[in-house]
Amino acid sequence: MKRYGFLYLVLKSFIRLGLYFYFRVRKIFGLDKIPQDRPVLLLSNHQNALLDVLLITSRYPRPMHYLARSDVFKRKWIGAFLRNLQMHPAFRLRDGYEKLSGNYKTFEEVAEVLRQREHVLLFPEASHCLDRRVRPLNKGFTRLLVSTLKEQPDLDLVIVPVGQNYTAPLQAGESSHIHIGEPLDLQAWIKNNKEEEENFLESRRFARALTLEVEERLKDLTTHLAPFQHYEDHLQTLESLDYDFRIPLRWESEEPPESALKGEVVSPIARSAFRLLNAPFILFWKKVLKPRVPETEFTSTFRFAFALLGYSFSFAALFFIVGVGMGQYRLYFGFTLLFLLLNRVFVRMGITQKRPAADRVAEPEDQPH
Repeated sequence: MKRYGFLYLVLKSFIRLGLYFYFRVRKIFGLDKIPQDRPVLLLSNHQNALLDVLLITSRYPRPMHYLARSDVFKRKWIGAFLRNLQMHPAFRLRDGYEKLSGNYKTFEEVAEVLRQREHVLLFPEASHCLDRRVRPLNKGFTRLLVSTLKEQPDLDLVIVPVGQNYTAPLQAGESSHIHIGEPLDLQAWIKNNKEEEENFLESRRFARALTLEVEERLKDLTTHLAPFQHYEDHLQTLESLDYDFRIPLRWESEEPPESALKGEVVSPIARSAFRLLNAPFILFWKKVLKPRVPETEFTSTFRFAFALLGYSFSFAALFFIVGVGMGQYRLYFGFTLLFLLLNRVFVRMGITQKRPAADRVAEPEDQPH
């Protein structure tokens, strides 16, 4: 198993601390299901942009490799930094048809990582979306598996489905539950499905059948509302019931679910106190930064990044002013600890809106075909 690099370890610890204060509750279930002595491909739904990556990574017991959209690698220094964090560029059609060939190099890099018995996290929906449903999966991950097994046909690779669930993806102080599904032994699956077919691994049936298998498993690990034409009605029904969206729910008919578990209790007092305590940061976020967020799905990612860096720089500035400049180290540390403690208490009590409006209704181009 590859050891943590220093930069990876420092950033992981820093981000994990930030997530502790940002989220009300964050839990991951089923980590013990993942074999640590075998190559693993984790396939997750993708609802909340970069936070999906950070939440898994912060609790995962070993280093992982990731695929990230290629446009963030454009600047050389950013690309070098991301590669140092074990990220690999994934090219999409929207990046330009001529750039899709770059995926051959990426797939070979990641295939070699898997052959070295490392763990890789991938989002097979190929894009993020706030909808509470599993969207049709891209078959790119099956091409990655073919590339991996071509060089090492007997590799004991395992596919692990991961369901990410948020109470309110667009809000600070939300809760997150990650559910790890049962591992799928790829060699055993191939043996049970090839039906004496020659070159099954490179056939369309392999890609189609494996994609469907993973898609079905993901639907059991998160909130999946279907069919598409009833999505908005289903979502509004669950929100009116204060449903706890941390709990996976598969609703694929017109009939309501047999039970709908109530969500977390929210404290209006804690919400008001939190806003008062953090007023300068909240005002700067709403008036200056939030309008500049390029996509709605990135709202929580940008807010978390601003909170992580903004508070860190503020505490550092106070340290030099109050601690070094005035010699009041006790005052500085006392104020900092009290500030953090109060924020944690208020977030834990509940600061999100009681019934958030539907995060986003799928647009026509997002509809499954």
